[in-house]
Amino acid sequence: MRVVQVGVGSATFGRTWRKGLKEIAGVEVVGLIDASPVFLQEAREFFGVPEACCASYGSKEFYDRVQADFIIDSTPHAFHYKNALEAMRCGLNVIVVKPMSDTAATAQTMVNEAARLGRKLVIAQQIRFMEPVLQLKKLIADGVIGDIAYIQADSYFTRQGPVRDKWYQPHPLLLECAIHQFDLIRWMSGLEPDSVIADAWNMPWNEEVWGKKTAIALFQMNNGSRALFRGLSTDQPGESYPGHWEIEGTKGVLSLIKGNIWLNGERIWPAEEQREAALDLSALNAEVLKDALAYFAGGETPVLTGADNLKSLKMAFACIESSEKGSRIQL
Repeated sequence: MRVVQVGVGSATFGRTWRKGLKEIAGVEVVGLIDASPVFLQEAREFFGVPEACCASYGSKEFYDRVQADFIIDSTPHAFHYKNALEAMRCGLNVIVVKPMSDTAATAQTMVNEAARLGRKLVIAQQIRFMEPVLQLKKLIADGVIGDIAYIQADSYFTRQGPVRDKWYQPHPLLLECAIHQFDLIRWMSGLEPDSVIADAWNMPWNEEVWGKKTAIALFQMNNGSRALFRGLSTDQPGESYPGHWEIEGTKGVLSLIKGNIWLNGERIWPAEEQREAALDLSALNAEVLKDALAYFAGGETPVLTGADNLKSLKMAFACIESSEKGSRIQL
């Protein structure tokens, strides 16, 4: 399948797709889009794409010229809505990095337009493909701890906290980072949130100019259980992704700590204890790409769709609303 990558320069977003785009059979990069001439030139040389197939922005004329089947949008989320609608209205399917968009309304429109136009929308929530996450999800589905009563997910960042250089956003932790844990709460447990009460703030060492970088959220799930998320910018030891998890059920407790799974205090996976969970974004994005390609080709429902991811994204926006209003929000 023929692909255009939109946003090619970022080390943590644009460049992390290169492994999959180079190594997966059946995918060909036919176009590149980036507002930066420097990034565009570097990516053009890497992929060997003709200059005529590169542009500073997407358009119907450009997509018609390169004859792409889909786009990968790895730009900041403020641009996802425009880029996705433009591509879908030109007949292309879309992969977009998380979070899907910068408002719930624009994300809903993206999902609605995909359905209306018969296009396929995939959100690259790549932490779902981490092996410890897949193992933990399977154990929960197999019923080893019975019915879930309580979930706690902790995600720790350095004192600086999550910061996107040169781009301000009021809630970098809740929207751009915690979306991973919110998505995993749903995906691993099979439960959906009914309501949330949340708070977001800054530690004394964080500057408000970069937005709020610490948050706590307590969700009431649809089986009556509770899910607690803590995202901290701190010097305390901990991990960001997939984070430290404690999931207690009627038959026992599962823990995920530095990539190791424990059941009732006994380590059960992997065979040899890990020092930390391996976070290889390039390899994880390659898994997202393989799953999406099968979906675009008419395969079974993929691991990631826009319609499903919208439920996870709404958890983030509900947390933001709750923290600003100081009240419980219904989802």
